[in-house]
Amino acid sequence: MAILSLLSANGSAGIYDPDSRKIELNGKKIDTPPSFILEPGDMIRIKGEDFVATAFTTLRIGETVKRRTQIIQPWDAAYSMKMLALKPGMRVLESGGGSGAMSSHILEAIGKTGSLITVEESSANCESLVSLRAFLGKQENWTITNSRIEDFRWEEKFDAAMLDLPEPWQAAETIKELLKPGAMLCTYLPTFNQVERTHIALSRSGFYVVECSELIRRRILVRDGATRPDNDIIGHTAFLSFFVRCSGLRY
Repeated sequence: MAILSLLSANGSAGIYDPDSRKIELNGKKIDTPPSFILEPGDMIRIKGEDFVATAFTTLRIGETVKRRTQIIQPWDAAYSMKMLALKPGMRVLESGGGSGAMSSHILEAIGKTGSLITVEESSANCESLVSLRAFLGKQENWTITNSRIEDFRWEEKFDAAMLDLPEPWQAAETIKELLKPGAMLCTYLPTFNQVERTHIALSRSGFYVVECSELIRRRILVRDGATRPDNDIIGHTAFLSFFVRCSGLRY
């Protein structure tokens, strides 16, 4: 049997590995009895919380595996991938891989024929990414490089890029050289000042600014006679900026 995802209505998530008979929640493994078998659609209660078993999904991968850093939330990731126009077979550059949540979403979008190159400056984060790569079985089309993006070089140009870095403006010229003309770039930044510096630097380096957006997600608690918004609402995650690498020609 394939690995299953365990999803909770409260937003929690985990996985069940039928081969090892182990459940994993927030990076911690839980043993189950030898006779225990969990199948899609089954319900299980863990530490007072109900979960339903489904086919494996990366939707809540950040809540599933042990992580060292904050992650790009699923709603930000989904919009980013749509704007980047990710498709099977594309070659994608990512810098600032962190715990790999965004990496897992990109890999799903580009499929087995695509390739993802993740440039990560932190050696500790690289170790986490390598572990996630093994877990996802993506050794063939996911390259992880321990380097600063400013020092990174690659023979072939990229179709799209995702930067989750605190100072992406420092890599403006490097990214320009790495992307194909017409390729889309996304930056993920938490503050207005970072956004301003990035927009100015990339514009000067020959990028066209498409938009800057902020996405707010509000969960609704549906209860008999008491349906209302959840009290735990994330008011701000980050600002998503999108740029196109211009060819230099103007008509």
